Amino acid sequence: MTLRQYLIFMSVATGICILTWVFVIFKIDPSGGSFGLALFYISFFLSIVGIYSTLGFSIQHLLSKRDDVAFRYVKHAFRQGTMVALFITSALWLQQKYYLNWLTGISLIILFILIEGLIFTNRKLPNNNYVQ
Repeated sequence: MTLRQYLIFMSVATGICILTWVFVIFKIDPSGGSFGLALFYISFFLSIVGIYSTLGFSIQHLLSKRDDVAFRYVKHAFRQGTMVALFITSALWLQQKYYLNWLTGISLIILFILIEGLIFTNRKLPNNNYVQ
């Protein structure tokens, strides 16, 4: 799959997820059961992942001064999009259950910072060993 095909596919899929989310908001009664809420949260999560991944990739690619392979930006933007979407969806779910307050909000922020830090530090570093 080329980069152009990926961006087209991701944009179309994001558009479908946004339309699904809007449909769920206006047509499905959330008090009818957990099925409507599950559809809401899933479509909301996928919409945020798609929006953040495509926009994040575009911004990183345009503002980058390095000559890196574009698929490295795709991987980074998708990971960050997933983390941001998981954070926002978790915060929204906590707010719906009336569990979101200063303590849980700050704990959630610290949790996601630690997860991102662990992912960032576990990357393989280039081998700088050389023989003299």
